[in-house]
Amino acid sequence: MSDSMRRRLPSRWTIRLRAIAGILAVFPLLIMVSGCDQGPEPIDVMKIPKQLPDALLPGDQRLIAAMVPHGDKVWFFKIVGPEDAVQTVADQVKDFVSEVKFTDAGEPVLEQLPEGWKRTAPGMMRFATININTEDKQLDFSISTLGAPEEDWDAYVKLNVDRWRKQVGLENGEEPWAGGVEMTAVAAAPAAEDQKSVWADFTGTPPEGSGPSSMPPFMQGMMGSGSGQGAMSPGPASSGAPDPSLGFEQPDSWRPGEMRSMREAAFEFGPAERKAELTVMTLGGGFEANVSRWVGQVFGKAPSEEELKAILDAKETLTVSGREAFRFIIFGPESAEIAIDGTIVPLGTGQSKFIKATGPPETIKEQQENTAAFLKSLKF
Repeated sequence: MSDSMRRRLPSRWTIRLRAIAGILAVFPLLIMVSGCDQGPEPIDVMKIPKQLPDALLPGDQRLIAAMVPHGDKVWFFKIVGPEDAVQTVADQVKDFVSEVKFTDAGEPVLEQLPEGWKRTAPGMMRFATININTEDKQLDFSISTLGAPEEDWDAYVKLNVDRWRKQVGLENGEEPWAGGVEMTAVAAAPAAEDQKSVWADFTGTPPEGSGPSSMPPFMQGMMGSGSGQGAMSPGPASSGAPDPSLGFEQPDSWRPGEMRSMREAAFEFGPAERKAELTVMTLGGGFEANVSRWVGQVFGKAPSEEELKAILDAKETLTVSGREAFRFIIFGPESAEIAIDGTIVPLGTGQSKFIKATGPPETIKEQQENTAAFLKSLKF
């Protein structure tokens, strides 16, 4: 614009022309910037299969386990894991169990372990936990113990072996030991001649959702699954629900008790300073053997034949879940710290249902009516 034209335009037009010129100056830059913005990148949509590829599916699980009677206890040794991993250590584990020695206190000697084995924290209700490294997986080798039955060893073995079978998806076995076989354990010292050491070796596909990661914490390390507890023996304390196959009416003052692997139901009652518990379990064994054991717990010594006969004769006969049952209420001398209110219900299968209340004598006496009401309501 010439100076003569600028002089002839009003000042306001001069300002507007300058603003327009400024906009035109930056217009090419705006075009360049907008040309670089091509919009959002396209989104790639991936389809994820609902079913895992075969390569990622869990394979068969193999369980190897042993029962070794020693004195008044039975020792349980057990591993469960991927079939290929267990295969690499199966012979070594069987040799270890066959040759394990026991201390004078009746506990297995674990000071010298094979190479690649490492003893770790025992876990709840275990005597020991040993980690065994393989190329595929670190395996959990559990060692636990439970009191030996005084009678019916075959039924005791089958109870445990059938439970192990279920952990790898197998049905109960029809054989006397459910597929377990006799093995030689050099240091075994059974309390009875018929108590032979047992070896179990099963492979199968566990039921869906039965792996250790899907089990509630109280079940891990308890039932001998991938988490390890090897025996049908006391597992970790828990607030787990009673066996759903049981029906009962719980007295108002009773509280949930410690559930363990053999316990189908558990309750506690009484004040904290003299708390007692009642448990429901299915076990083998005859009347005399079990009652004699109960008397020994109360009196601190085995009863004489006369004492045992008197307690057996004093039993109360009642009906529990439509079956004839026998109740034994055992109080000891004034110095006795515990009393037992125990009921035995024969099932006609070589096993019986045991409903047993144990605790301070005062609490057991106070709860006799509640215990009777519970027995009357019990259904199985």
